Amino acid sequence: ILKKEAVKMKLATSDIISKTDAYAEEKLKISAYELIERSGRAVADAAEKLCESGRILILAGGGNNGADGYAAAKELWRRGRSVKIIDVFCKGQRTDGGKAHLEECRSLEIEILTGADTDIEKETRNSSLIIDAIFGTGVRLPLPECAVRIARAIGKSPAKKFAVDLPLGV
Repeated sequence: ILKKEAVKMKLATSDIISKTDAYAEEKLKISAYELIERSGRAVADAAEKLCESGRILILAGGGNNGADGYAAAKELWRRGRSVKIIDVFCKGQRTDGGKAHLEECRSLEIEILTGADTDIEKETRNSSLIIDAIFGTGVRLPLPECAVRIARAIGKSPAKKFAVDLPLGV
């Protein structure tokens, strides 16, 4: 019989993340666009360690977490990886930095599907790695029904899973 061990995670609050981002932008003069770009490169590096071949599916939310997913998609595409993105809430991006990365993905002709028009179970099942870039520290409960459906599909998928910030299942 296998015993499940408790996994302890330390999470920063949305207030701490906002203050950290503001400090980077104001004091260190790093733009929001560049912060997202750096995050995307780090996500792409981790994704490549987890998955040497096959399609990578990125599930992107509408905030900065989703923006990190779009930046990761660009980087993985530039590295020659097969990438597909699902805009989970069909709303694009709320932030200026996120909008810029989304538009760059479109200009690179990276395939972007909308959550409402997509068979999530099929897409997750046919991927080698799923990158969950849906929710960050600003998530509010209860989750929308579509997020519950996506969490179930991710759980059923044989693909490896990687969360940019908060795993949807948490």
